[in-house]
Amino acid sequence: MQKNGYDKFERGSEIGYLGVMQTIELIEKIEKRGWTLFNVRGEHYQYRHPDMKGKVTMPPVRSTISKKLAGEIFTITGAEGK
Repeated sequence: MQKNGYDKFERGSEIGYLGVMQTIELIEKIEKRGWTLFNVRGEHYQYRHPDMKGKVTMPPVRSTISKKLAGEIFTITGAEGK
């Protein structure tokens, strides 16, 4: 089964076959770390943390994101992954 041109996402691992991840799963991880939704601009969700400076803008919820972008978001938010 293909979705958006990527191979099937393997739910048992953090990042699937081709290094892609579902945005909703990444959102769940950063929310567990204390990040809260504070704004929605179009299909992009913006999160901020009470103890950290700045914000993180997430791609549309129903999309997949690359391994590189997921890694950058993990680094900024302090969430575990990869």
